[in-house]
Amino acid sequence: MADLSDTTHTPTGAGQPAFAPGLGSAAADVNYRPGREIARGGMGAVLSATDQKLARSVAMKVMLRRDASVAERQRFELEARVLGRLAHPNIVPVHDLGTDAQGRHFYTMKLVQGVTLHELLGKLKAGDAATLAKYPLNALLTIFQKVCDAIAFAHSQGIIHRDLKPQNIMVGEFGEVLVMDWGLAKILPGSVAQAAVSPALGTGPTGTVVVSPATPAAADDAPTLVTDTEQATLATGHGAAVGPLVFSAAQAPPLTQLSGTQLTLEGTVMGTPNYMSPEQADGRVTDLDERSDVYSLGGVLYALLTLRPPVEGKDVNELLRKVVRGELIAPDLVARDARLAHLPDRAVPEALSAVCMKALRVRSRDRYQTVAELAQEIAAYQGGFATAAERARPLTVLWLFLRRHKAWAAAAGVMLLLTAAFIVSLAQQRDVAQKNATDARHHAATAATNEARAKANEEQAHANEAKAQRFAEQQRREAARARVLLADSAAAAADLPTLVQALEQCPPDLRDQTWEYLAAKRDASLGELRVPDFERPLAIVAVPRKPGQFALANARGEVALVNAADGAVERIIPTRRNNPRQLAFSEDGTRFAVTRYGSAGVDLFATADGQRLKSFTLAGPDVTQPHLSHSPQRTWLAALSATANQESLLQLVDLRTGMLRWQKRGYFGSALIHPDGDRVLVMGSARQREFLILNAADGSVQTRFEVYPFAQALSPDGRRLALGTITGEVLLLDPATGAVLQRGKPFLATLRSLAWLGDTHLLTMGSEGKFSEQRWVFRLVESQLLTSRATFFGLRQGGIETQVSLHPASGDLLTLEQPPRRWQVPVGRELARKALGAEQAWGGGFITDNVLIARKNFSLMRYSDRLEELPGEAWNFHVVASHWGAGQIALAAHILGTKRAPKVFSEAATSPVEKLTLPLQSPVATLAFDRAGERLASVGRDGALAMFSLADGRSLFRREGKLTRAVFAGTNLFAISAQTSGREPSDYRLERLAAGTGESRSMTKLAFQVNTLAVSPDERLVAFAGADRNVYLVPTEPQADGSIHAGRSFRAHDGELGVVAFHPTQPILATASADGSVKLWDHRNARQPLAYFLGLEGMPMTLSFNPSGTRLLVDGQERTTRVYDVSGVRVE
Repeated sequence: MADLSDTTHTPTGAGQPAFAPGLGSAAADVNYRPGREIARGGMGAVLSATDQKLARSVAMKVMLRRDASVAERQRFELEARVLGRLAHPNIVPVHDLGTDAQGRHFYTMKLVQGVTLHELLGKLKAGDAATLAKYPLNALLTIFQKVCDAIAFAHSQGIIHRDLKPQNIMVGEFGEVLVMDWGLAKILPGSVAQAAVSPALGTGPTGTVVVSPATPAAADDAPTLVTDTEQATLATGHGAAVGPLVFSAAQAPPLTQLSGTQLTLEGTVMGTPNYMSPEQADGRVTDLDERSDVYSLGGVLYALLTLRPPVEGKDVNELLRKVVRGELIAPDLVARDARLAHLPDRAVPEALSAVCMKALRVRSRDRYQTVAELAQEIAAYQGGFATAAERARPLTVLWLFLRRHKAWAAAAGVMLLLTAAFIVSLAQQRDVAQKNATDARHHAATAATNEARAKANEEQAHANEAKAQRFAEQQRREAARARVLLADSAAAAADLPTLVQALEQCPPDLRDQTWEYLAAKRDASLGELRVPDFERPLAIVAVPRKPGQFALANARGEVALVNAADGAVERIIPTRRNNPRQLAFSEDGTRFAVTRYGSAGVDLFATADGQRLKSFTLAGPDVTQPHLSHSPQRTWLAALSATANQESLLQLVDLRTGMLRWQKRGYFGSALIHPDGDRVLVMGSARQREFLILNAADGSVQTRFEVYPFAQALSPDGRRLALGTITGEVLLLDPATGAVLQRGKPFLATLRSLAWLGDTHLLTMGSEGKFSEQRWVFRLVESQLLTSRATFFGLRQGGIETQVSLHPASGDLLTLEQPPRRWQVPVGRELARKALGAEQAWGGGFITDNVLIARKNFSLMRYSDRLEELPGEAWNFHVVASHWGAGQIALAAHILGTKRAPKVFSEAATSPVEKLTLPLQSPVATLAFDRAGERLASVGRDGALAMFSLADGRSLFRREGKLTRAVFAGTNLFAISAQTSGREPSDYRLERLAAGTGESRSMTKLAFQVNTLAVSPDERLVAFAGADRNVYLVPTEPQADGSIHAGRSFRAHDGELGVVAFHPTQPILATASADGSVKLWDHRNARQPLAYFLGLEGMPMTLSFNPSGTRLLVDGQERTTRVYDVSGVRVE
């Protein structure tokens, strides 16, 4: 046996469980000095211990595992609480509950010197003379009566034991009888104990406090009865594979091998199978009640009478099967045996056998309904009366009466005979009255229990319904979020069917701004283009050098010059040729050619007045793909016409003379005349998969390149030719040599058409998906690396037949559908753009409406109709802040290792004068002026915040930290901080700081990387954004408790946000993202952007309105400064 007496218990708070804040304090821990181990179970061990305050011996039950689960610790504590609730002479009392210095939970209880009833019966069976003399049947029945008293008291408190057996009953040296081991106890709903003790019940076998005066218990002692199978404590669900549990006394394993975690759940069997009730053995937990303990008491009575358990079997499964079926042998049928010497005549009395078998009935309604009824039967037997269970005959009743009154019977025998019938009648009436009284009590108790259970069930039903509704709503919201995420992924993958389906499956009441943001992508068109009094167009083409103007031709041969924005017609030119097929304008837009279906004729018109300049006929039955080139030196037309053998005839015509310069046969798709007039760029077809560069003088081949092209477009400067292939690839060629400059694949399937937007972007039209389910989309591709920058959905099926025309000067796009639809590609909309070639911009901004400070070492620039550098010093700094009202700018170094103190300049817009040099040498991340221009806040690359007075340049304070940026908001500063994990920042937070001291006033954690922070002009809102593509708007005023408001957010971009800026006079917020776009929003209700610009290349770092809010400056990692006109963007 392990002796723990040398364990030192010191005060500690370690191991205090969160579920039981009331477990013993440190003061209670040092009160007990543990001694030897008495018993051990699966979850705990019982030790002898000394209560040092009261100098008394106690038993201490200790949890064996410090890493026990919360449920196991709960059950351990609740076992002690149940015992503490049951204050009764025949229930072991609990003294204390606590935690020892090793973090193990324990409770102490009375230490009883004695033996278990199991051991006592074993001695009777062995024929021990002293035990037989001390414990005849009547003494055993008195012990049993005390056990019944204890269980009846527990039932009155709403607690059932569920593990009654001889091992759990202590018989003390002085006649004490104590019911032990309440670890499987169950609290009935609606009972007295439910309000005092948690409804979760204790589990696991518990140690029994047993100290034999003769032989100390060994650690591996395993008590046994007549059959070894009784020792198994079973905890298994239905269907669990359980092997035979038959052990000899020497082989019996520790209880830890026989038990597992025991949960109060339907379908779980708990207890000792030899003594458990049928409903308990069958796992019907909801059927367990007081009558289940009545059954177990019947089993204990059976063992008292026969010295064996009521049920025996070779394994646990057989035991359970016999219990459930009620396969029991009545005690009085057990053969007379020398081992039953404790019984009168060595045989079980029929009356007690009947009582025992009634308590052991399979159906609970057939048993004694209360423990009190069972106890009354035992009392009747001990008093010499007939029991109700034996259904005694009149003669039996008379015989018992005579035994109770032997002296009187001898003197009045005759009288007794005469009144025998009357006595029998009285006895029967008494039995009936007792039965009626018992039935009445039972019915009243049953009614009260049922009422309490019904109320508890009703409350539980309401709670379950509310919980189910909350769970269902949570699942509905999670499903909606998943649909939105799926739609987002589908939009990125250009999977329009999945995008539409995912959005439609989101419930209408859960469609938030992010849903609307994605829903707008389903159709990026601006609507139909309707031209009054102009019938269905057959051809459409942009008019060069007329931004937003297109030429449309109808079947009557009319050509309308139309404004795409509103459908207004500038002029209608009657060509007097029906069924026009294609229109082709010269590069300068002054002339256009018209071809017709089924005709080889070509007509040339002046755009200005519609005058027909020339008509002529080419070879072949039908002319397609005309390309017109006009300059002061020449006016040429390249056109294709079909031949009889399905070849194409490429013809180059001098329109000034009407003479054919040359013609060439082949399988051609289109031809372009290079602006220099020296070359003709020819694209082959399916039967001639090549690209040709021809000499414009004679049509000879200069360069041949094998490819299967489907579309071609020449850049505005004529230096790059874009080819689109049947496989969705784009190739950039040098039109002089045919050398491949770059290649990319923006589409999975076919690329149908492409057009240049300036020199920086290509607009492509192509398809995604399988041929049977092709989805036609527009995709914007930047021209350096041919990477996709944006995708526009809305093209209808059959896009391969759809004629499209893009106006590169305005970004307007028309598709020849019926009616035509208008699109807008917001690329190249800058008022000015200057690629300065310096390092990326860390700051910059407007100082006045027309003067700005920009990236080239932060020299001053002016914008009139273009950006121009102003004369003066070019400062070698990296970070800038400007204050319009005070006319000040602040400059600082950003690069690590640069040791230049920040400087402040006044008269910045005219002739900057150095005002201050600030006492700061470390590199700076951001600078910010306060509203009055009196203070400057600097956040260093080291995360420190420094505050300076702009009156004299002195430092007001310095606060060390992990800040990345900060802005003024009244008496507060709002800042972004980030902890560093490795070399990358993480754990971002928004902090509100005192502007006077830098002291943190409140903070909220953020779940994403934050790149930008801005404050509104009235300092009521703070906006921040970053990697999660949303913009967050937070009121600067704190909540009543001083914390930061949760604010609101909206989805703004498809990529990471780099910078945001507030409009100086309007409730407008500008945002710029790595997805290449700049957007303007009404931040009060950011449903859709007010304006939208595309074309950035790289992460934007600077965004600045001019003081009047009419211009917007953008700069960033692409090393290009851009200025946009936003004067037309207004909100009410």
